[in-house]
Amino acid sequence: MSSSYPAIIAQVLPRLQALKLPHHFQSTWLHHFLWRRGMALPPLILAGFLTNFAIFALRDGFIIALMLFLLRVSYGYMDGFTPLLFLRGWLIVGVFFGFLQALSYRGLRIRFALPTWREVKQGKEIPATLKQPAGKNHIFPLWLRLSLGLACWLLLGWGFFLWLAPKLDTPNALFSVCILDDARPQLVHLAEPTQWQSKPLCREPLYFEENDGLHRIYLERDGDTVYVREFADSMSDPLEFSYRIDDSTHPPTVTPLWWRHAATLKKMVSAVYAIPFAVILYRILCRIMIRRFFRKEDSRESANVIH
Repeated sequence: MSSSYPAIIAQVLPRLQALKLPHHFQSTWLHHFLWRRGMALPPLILAGFLTNFAIFALRDGFIIALMLFLLRVSYGYMDGFTPLLFLRGWLIVGVFFGFLQALSYRGLRIRFALPTWREVKQGKEIPATLKQPAGKNHIFPLWLRLSLGLACWLLLGWGFFLWLAPKLDTPNALFSVCILDDARPQLVHLAEPTQWQSKPLCREPLYFEENDGLHRIYLERDGDTVYVREFADSMSDPLEFSYRIDDSTHPPTVTPLWWRHAATLKKMVSAVYAIPFAVILYRILCRIMIRRFFRKEDSRESANVIH
């Protein structure tokens, strides 16, 4: 421990170390950087919710946004990328992971019965040993808790996916249709009629792959409606297009219905984003169920005892 640390940090750190807490419960590289410059940033396990939220939102958000940026560079997927897009990703990821980390450290502080940083500054002592909470007997059986938690997670995850990856009904310049070029299915842009009007359209359900399965095309048909998915080993997988074919004209008329991209990535992001909200919803539902079914029974039993 450096002698340049603020006095209160120099007093608190040995006590936290005596509790045998893991190092990452106490500080990050940012803490040591600021402590050496005389700033008394509270240790993680004692800090308030907003302090930890800001620390982890800045750190984790930047690291993950940088990893996603490097992943885009490695795939060569830089179309439309701007510094503003990087900052937006940093903000979104930072808010999510900052909230999770701050909530986690708040729970650890309560679990170990440690004082807040404000209480420490007011003179409250840090206990010599960690206090472990007594075990709780859950009212609900394990199968019900697991089923309820899983249902909350799936429901919110699906809701986040519909929000992050809606079916877009306005086609852009990249909207594609499937054609057969020498019996090989290929997606070409609808906005460039010369690429597809002289070629036969894919009409039958098919599955095509090449390059050891890295490039795949799936086509399904329901009446005059066609649904196409293309996987090309990129972050935008799969590219999805749905359109209607009208054979009463020559060449056939293709009417775009909807399109979507990056559904696989957005499903994974939605599943992660749904975790903290599923925990909150799970706890709310548990409280409602306890008040609705168990407290009424307790009040009835109390009334019977009085009578």
